[in-house]
Amino acid sequence: MAKEAHLQHITIFLSIAVLLSNAALLVLLSTIPADAAQFLPAFKIYTVFSGVVSSLGLIGAIHGSQSLTHIFANHLTFDALISTFPRLILIALIPTFGANICDTARDLATRAPLEQVNMAEPEFWKKLELAEELQSIRCASFLTAAQIGLVVVFSGMSVMQWWCAVRVREYSGMLDGRVYAVEHQACQKQRRVMKV
Repeated sequence: MAKEAHLQHITIFLSIAVLLSNAALLVLLSTIPADAAQFLPAFKIYTVFSGVVSSLGLIGAIHGSQSLTHIFANHLTFDALISTFPRLILIALIPTFGANICDTARDLATRAPLEQVNMAEPEFWKKLELAEELQSIRCASFLTAAQIGLVVVFSGMSVMQWWCAVRVREYSGMLDGRVYAVEHQACQKQRRVMKV
């Protein structure tokens, strides 16, 4: 019974968190101009749908409704599934972004105002080459750390989302078992009454 209460609290927390994040996302999406993205209307519809399903999950968790929590568990599983693939694609594409960003940063750094220096001095060219090399090393180091951080965050988000879906599904299964036990007891009572 304690595990069921714990899973109920997790389900309530998750449904509230998903509901609030969808509400915030809907507000954010409403500030984006419609011509900025072709996918915006579909994303708004999915966000509203997700909010409605989260509300059903909240109601189901509060009232112990197996069917409503099962709908919410299915939604979390589906959302985890469709969210994992774009994250994996982004993780695969992360290394290609680094080279472009560092090249752009180096180009911008070398376009500094050159009127203030004497370009005829040999030391100037050595300093410029050293500065470009240091800038390139710093940029590559920063991007490597950022890429590793993104991989960890994306992977963590996917694992956490799957973990949450499994916990809600487990709670829904417990409710299903409880509903089955109550229905079984009711059938047994009805059979006894019919025999009399």
